[in-house]
Amino acid sequence: DSEIAKGHIRQGADVLRMISVYEEKVKNGELVHKVRLVADGRFHKNHGPTYSPTPSREELLILLHICAARGWDYWHVDEVRAFLNAPKQTLKKVYAKISGDGGYWEIVKAVYGLKDAARDYHDAVEDRLINKLQFRKLELCTSVYAKRFSPDSVVLVYDYVDDFIFTGADSTAVVNEINDFRKCATTTDPILNADLLLGIEVTRQKDLNLIHVTMKRRIEDLRVKYPGAIKTKRNVPMPRNGYALRPQDFESFAPSKRRVLSKEEIESYMSIVGSLLWIQGVRLDIIFAVLYLTWNAKSPLQHHMDMAYYVIGYLSTTSDMPLILGGVDVIQVITYIDASHGTGPNSRSITGSLTKLNALSGAVAAKASAQSTVKLSSFESELDGVTTGLKKSAHIKNALAEMGVKHNAVAQLKNDNKAMIEFVKGDGVAKGV
Repeated sequence: DSEIAKGHIRQGADVLRMISVYEEKVKNGELVHKVRLVADGRFHKNHGPTYSPTPSREELLILLHICAARGWDYWHVDEVRAFLNAPKQTLKKVYAKISGDGGYWEIVKAVYGLKDAARDYHDAVEDRLINKLQFRKLELCTSVYAKRFSPDSVVLVYDYVDDFIFTGADSTAVVNEINDFRKCATTTDPILNADLLLGIEVTRQKDLNLIHVTMKRRIEDLRVKYPGAIKTKRNVPMPRNGYALRPQDFESFAPSKRRVLSKEEIESYMSIVGSLLWIQGVRLDIIFAVLYLTWNAKSPLQHHMDMAYYVIGYLSTTSDMPLILGGVDVIQVITYIDASHGTGPNSRSITGSLTKLNALSGAVAAKASAQSTVKLSSFESELDGVTTGLKKSAHIKNALAEMGVKHNAVAQLKNDNKAMIEFVKGDGVAKGV
């Protein structure tokens, strides 16, 4: 009733304009055209809680490694019209205004564009998995749920917003859980061992217990959008002389390299960096180069744009290079850690780490970052890095235990600094380190 709606609006209810959003995407090898009505959330003032946990790519890689190493099958399920299946939780009235229609429409579902829509949908998914299907959310994971049937039988669900990946050692139990899940939600048909997951290409060699993960499509998008970046083949993510931080580092550069980018060029630069941040989740070899680009996002120079193009050229040259997961069925957490003393912004040290689940496989987690404080010695820098590595190693090891996945009880931490190794082993105490 329009009069009732107007009464609520006079009392402070939000009125949001609905916008038609058109999208093209490739799904199962076919071009799909989609259109949806999205609320203009900029004017959504009276909303409920907005926090929703960010899905973890690291957890997906851990699950794919387990599937490869143990020979587990996995199924991909996509919920249809996902947000619209979740009720709007806040009791505050919100109305929609559609162009060409004189009425007001009360919003009762988690419509796309509402500031609390992601939170409402996430809560609906948790209620479905935990309360209706009796799964347990893992305390050490943001996106993984588990349901145990016996010490050797567990079904795991990875939730990436409205995409769900089911896996476990007992395929019959997994399929039964998928069927129960689909009774609670409208979904696409489950895809067994899908070769495309969340924009990631997955190639399985089941006879060798291997999974190859690539990002060819995302890299191809960059190739098409920035053809100037792929004119020259690149064999490294960034050249050594491209790493410039201090004012004196730029003195040898030509004036054209030192100019500040225009507003339009900065937008292009930020778009490239955003794409690279997504790609680095699988292409771990570009993590440090992307870190360097993010440091200069506020006022990038032409040099930084050149380095962004250099990374695209490298990805283009090596687009077929996969991240290989699995191999032997013995799972052991192995973390490699190193630090570069005083080479980051404001003389801070840089920590680099990666974690594998066996020595011959690719990494399931990797990170490069500037340390939070300035260190006075390389030993201090290495100690900061080793502390970070120990935390990451313990986190992944405990997450595996919570998943119910058998693994080597002893985790390994590898570092190349002799003083640090002696300190950790206790030898450094006697030697006065």
